[in-house]
Amino acid sequence: MPTVEIKRKLLLEKLDKDESYTQKAFADLCFDFGIELDEVTSEYTMILHNKGGSLTDKQRKNKKLREQKIPELKTADTEDLYKIDVPANRYDLLCVEGLTRALRIFEQKQTQPDYKLSSFDDEKSLITFHVNAANCRKVRNYAVGAVLRNIDLDDDVRYDSLMKLQEKMHFNICRKRELVAIGTHDLDTIEAPFYFDAKPPESIRFKALKEAKEMNAKQLFAWYKSKEYRDASGNDICAVKEYLHLIENSEVFPVITDAKGVVLSLPPIINGEHSKITRKTKNVFIECTALDLTKAKIVLNTLVTMFSEYCADPFVVEPVYVIYDGTDDAYISPDFDAHRRLHTFETSTAYINKNLGTTLQASNVSDLLKRMGLDVQVGPEQGKGKDDITLTVCAPPTRSDILHPVDIVEDVAIAHGYNNIPFRLPEHATTASEFVLNSISDKLRYEMASCGFVEVLNWVLIAKKENFDFMLIDERQKVQTTVQLNKPKATQFEICRTNLLPGMFKILSVNIGQKNVSLPLHLFEVGDVVFADADLKNYECGARNERRLAALTCNRQQSGFETLHGLLDRIMEQNQIEFLPQISIDSQYDGKWPSAAQSKGKRFYSIRESQKPSFFPNRQAVVLVDGVEIGYFGIIHPKVLKNFGISTVTPVIVSALEINVECFVQPPQSKRR
Repeated sequence: MPTVEIKRKLLLEKLDKDESYTQKAFADLCFDFGIELDEVTSEYTMILHNKGGSLTDKQRKNKKLREQKIPELKTADTEDLYKIDVPANRYDLLCVEGLTRALRIFEQKQTQPDYKLSSFDDEKSLITFHVNAANCRKVRNYAVGAVLRNIDLDDDVRYDSLMKLQEKMHFNICRKRELVAIGTHDLDTIEAPFYFDAKPPESIRFKALKEAKEMNAKQLFAWYKSKEYRDASGNDICAVKEYLHLIENSEVFPVITDAKGVVLSLPPIINGEHSKITRKTKNVFIECTALDLTKAKIVLNTLVTMFSEYCADPFVVEPVYVIYDGTDDAYISPDFDAHRRLHTFETSTAYINKNLGTTLQASNVSDLLKRMGLDVQVGPEQGKGKDDITLTVCAPPTRSDILHPVDIVEDVAIAHGYNNIPFRLPEHATTASEFVLNSISDKLRYEMASCGFVEVLNWVLIAKKENFDFMLIDERQKVQTTVQLNKPKATQFEICRTNLLPGMFKILSVNIGQKNVSLPLHLFEVGDVVFADADLKNYECGARNERRLAALTCNRQQSGFETLHGLLDRIMEQNQIEFLPQISIDSQYDGKWPSAAQSKGKRFYSIRESQKPSFFPNRQAVVLVDGVEIGYFGIIHPKVLKNFGISTVTPVIVSALEINVECFVQPPQSKRR
């Protein structure tokens, strides 16, 4: 969940509270509103936490020694800093202005502002924003814009809040600027109309924000790649380097210019130095370029509704007329009326009460929804009389999260208080039972623990390198069955795991060699792996889960191969599956797995030689149940141990087992071997 930070003094000022207002009272208010006070800290405490790991006990206790070691502490603020977790879809709560405004409305200290567009004669009287449709569709299709007139940003809190909201939205709804990129400009330094075009990078020349000289876009990209911004810990913190990939392979780059050809922005990378806003800026031009027009409108609506509060005419926004040159498309931006039409829903008290199990009257529901910032009109009675009143609910431009009448029900529940909803018995009696696969999994965990193995738990997501390269598996052979994440946030979470062993090896690598860990180590995990599956009839999402059991034993002198073989026998015995040697299959059944008539209701398992690259040659076996391969076990190849950093700590031998346990629920459906 996104986190909003606000200092206590500012919070009290915004909420009209005095110094007697307690932390607990604010935490209760947050809970009632459906958000959470996550932590109360301070800038001083955060710096000390981040950089104080190397401090000695003496330095920690002595303020003077602390500040000598960490100079930033000398100027750090010690005022209480509240960190508040807000829902990911409530973009209006991502800044101090929106959060405190919503809480004041919830406490009925103010009503929802009436967000308006400034009056204009016709579209021609507005600032125009021209989009070269033919060129821009190659990189970023859409654009929207707005102007905040006579705004007062001459305050550290207001200016910093505007910057922070842009960054939070870039990382949230904008998906790291891929879907939407925001630009804010000092309107008094540029001249309308404005033009959004896509040009070859060599032809785009300007001085980028915070740069000393002019460069063309190609030179600028090369400069960003070579330039190293590093923090005190040596981490690369170049602000725009992570966004270069969004357009660097394109033949043309998007660019926004004014009537004189001055470059305002190179979206989604960087703004121009010429039009940058400062605390003294009085008129702000906001532009958003996007691949998703709906999200661009949400972003623009959020920005202007939050900061129009500081305009000379509060909550009034000057629209911009966006024209797609070469087409018939044109629209006014922002369009609050269009938003209200799209986010107006008709519901009823009967629908709300049925979903919540309450008996609220229309007047009560109306009051509760107004506390959540929604506009409500109470309509006529329906078929059920006074218990079924029509309600027309309209969401303001700040509430893009209202998409269905059930969202209105949720807001009623929040304002009414979940703890105030009466408990009631279910209207229909049902008999529940544990999912069979989960029941078998729990029994397997019990058996594994009884055999002396310790359970571990891993992430379902894993890095490609760990899942394939470290295991000596050719990724190209598995690409069709691998579920990959699109633009993962971290490299260690790139795909859904296709086997359990890599995660267990990672756990082994960080535990082996520790003073309090002695060998042998016996570990196991029961969990799901995920495969892409084109059988949409059975798997609508195009992927399927498979429950597996993995176990490993790690020792210095013994391989543990026999231990895992015995463990496999124990598991099969507990599931009433008998061992059938390969020699018996060859001699009694002509090398074929016994048919249902021959097996007489019995189930069999067997093992035979395998050639899996993760295991040592001639020291591995594949496990078959009813003639279908369900797993494998053996001694792990030394290269695998080296890849996971296991053998580099201390010389050990590791043996591992991994099997599909779904065969214990029903006979495996794969082709017999």
